[in-house]
Amino acid sequence: MSHHTTQQHRSLAIALAAGLAGFWCIPFAASAQPLTYGAVDKATVRVFVVKRSVDTQRVPSQDGSERTVAVPVVSHGSGVLVNRHGLVLTAYHVIEGASIISVQQPEMSHALPARVVHASPEHDFAFLLAPGRFEHHAALPTRTRSMRVREPVHALGYPIDAALEHPLSSPGIVAGALSNGNMQLGMSLNPGNSGGPLIDRNENLVGIVIARGDPSQGVLGLGVALPIAHAVSALRSGKLACVELGSKKEAGFRPHDGCQQRHALAGGSRPRFSAHQRRLAQFAATLAAAGPIGFIGDVAQTLQQSEPAVLPAALEAVAAAEGNPDLLALSAGYLWDAVMVMLEDAGSDHAVAKLPKRSRKTASAYLHKAIRLCHEAVRRDPTVYGRSQFVEHVLDHWPDVPSPHAVKLHEVAGTSPRGIAHGRAVSLAFGGGSK
Repeated sequence: MSHHTTQQHRSLAIALAAGLAGFWCIPFAASAQPLTYGAVDKATVRVFVVKRSVDTQRVPSQDGSERTVAVPVVSHGSGVLVNRHGLVLTAYHVIEGASIISVQQPEMSHALPARVVHASPEHDFAFLLAPGRFEHHAALPTRTRSMRVREPVHALGYPIDAALEHPLSSPGIVAGALSNGNMQLGMSLNPGNSGGPLIDRNENLVGIVIARGDPSQGVLGLGVALPIAHAVSALRSGKLACVELGSKKEAGFRPHDGCQQRHALAGGSRPRFSAHQRRLAQFAATLAAAGPIGFIGDVAQTLQQSEPAVLPAALEAVAAAEGNPDLLALSAGYLWDAVMVMLEDAGSDHAVAKLPKRSRKTASAYLHKAIRLCHEAVRRDPTVYGRSQFVEHVLDHWPDVPSPHAVKLHEVAGTSPRGIAHGRAVSLAFGGGSK
């Protein structure tokens, strides 16, 4: 790769990375005195999620035209480690519809893969399991107590900024009880707080945050928390999948009756995650922190390093292991965006044939594989077409998989019939930052 092309990739990555920095990250002033954090703060984790759908965005090109790029739907929330064995309690809506889930504890240098071991959509909570042993955790109470009106509480979590290294603490009170038994809070909460722990003045877990007031509806300073009794009950009733959750003495709950080896709480096998799954865990964290623009920035960076196929290989390996067709769509989106970056760097319009010979061969291979993966994803699960704008866009242009030598990038600047109505409304730009 020439120095000029390398510089173009670097410039593109910088421009894309800078485009939304001011939008997604709110600066927090540094404290003159270092802060100390308690055990529950150190047990409060970030939860990163890559959703099952892949959206499309129209991106202004340097030549004044537009390109259609694939953009995964990413989000983040909060959770809390409830024992040393990696059991994380969070809100169900945080991980609903996820293809990739990862968690990251304060001061941890990397994110860890996590899988759902229990989900309660009705009460909006879920348990995740991450690999490892964790010194800092906030144990669930063996006995729950009634909260009183006007009792002071704090909600811990990572509001707005997924790049925060430590949780923020929001003070408030228990304002009352809702008709379904949830606690209404007098407290200011923000996106990202969901799933975080609610603690009393003694830093004991008393609930998890599951909702906040909607400012667009004029609702401010109100939140909703699920009483911790629901999570405790799930453990006591043995509803969790057969996983190691620690010792009986530590947890105080009986093992899942359905476990053949009956070692859910008394030791046994730990969850195993492949190297590919661990790579995707960090990928989810990077995307959540950078926003939608991080996906294209990662593509540009890997092209610069001549490693654009590494992440798609991981996605396809995990898709095969888990039977997850949505990861095939995400891999296809990554390869598609690699072609878009190559076209942009070469100053080409929407024709792969106009690329230099060496790049043309690579781009044609990526494009063909992206089309093939989209078709394969829909073959495995036809509903992928309905929930993924990107897959719909590709299949609308290529109803059948073309031969590797016949594939051409034509009319890809057009939108699919659904347009880009849903997903994050963002402004991206090649080579010129955001607009």
